[in-house]
Order: sequence, then structure tokens, then C-alpha cells
Amino acid sequence: MTNKLKLMGLLLCFVASAMMVSCNKDTNEENGNGDNNTSIVGTWGCVKSYEHYWGMRWNDNYTEVVPYDTEYTDFWKGDVINIKDDGTYTSSDDVAFFDDHGGHWMKDGNTLIVDRITLEIELLNSTTLKLKYTETGAGQESEDLNTFITIEFTRQ
Repeated sequence: MTNKLKLMGLLLCFVASAMMVSCNKDTNEENGNGDNNTSIVGTWGCVKSYEHYWGMRWNDNYTEVVPYDTEYTDFWKGDVINIKDDGTYTSSDDVAFFDDHGGHWMKDGNTLIVDRITLEIELLNSTTLKLKYTETGAGQESEDLNTFITIEFTRQ
């Protein structure tokens, strides 16, 4: 009887640990951290984009610096980028930071560098790529703009 209890306890521990590992994997994939081996190489179509700029900049007549706050949504929706495994890309149009003449890219962990511009990879899995660009206090002498851009693609 004691051996049966030990065997049942061991089996129960095995099942419980297998369930924890399974749940952990699901949680990671929901957060976009799933399989770190997911390749960014491929053709991606823009499905959503959001840009928000605010700060101070010249007015339309260039006579005074005024508060500035604007946002754009789905500006690049429908445009396509093709990220190639040789470190280059092509684009159907100027899609965010992807020049329509093409250029170079490099991925380092959760960072994508496109022609010297650093983007955060918020989500990368087999179907979705979500990139974020943040710049605070950038601009010319009389401009001080804060920029947040998020772009979401689906694999084509």
C-alpha cells in the first residue's frame, strides 16, 4: 500500500509540474516573448499604426513657438515590407522607418535597428510583428517634440 501511495504522489507531482511548464509557455506567448527563435525575416503587411507627437514647435508662419499636439492613426495601413535574411529590406512605400528605396536592418534581442534607427520589438511571433519607436525632446533649436510611434504588421 505504501508503494502505491508513493507512486501516486510521484505521478501527481509529475502531472502538476508538466501543467506549470505548459501554462508558463502560454503566458510567454501571450506577452510576445514566446519562441525566441521566431524569425523576423519575411513579408509583413501593416495592419495598424499610431503616431503621437507633442511638445513645442514653430507655428505655420514661423513667427513664434507654440504648443503642438497631434496624432495619426493607420497612416501606413496596407503598406508592405519585405525583410530579407541578408540584412536588407524592401518596402512598398515609406513605411515608418523602412525607406521605399530599401535599406539595412539588424536584430539584437528585442531591438530592431533599421538604417541606424532603433525600434523596440514589442511582439514577434509567427503571425505578428509589433514595433515601437520612442524619442523624447528631439527637434531643432526652437522645437522640442516628443514622439511615440507603434506599428503592427501581420505576416503575409
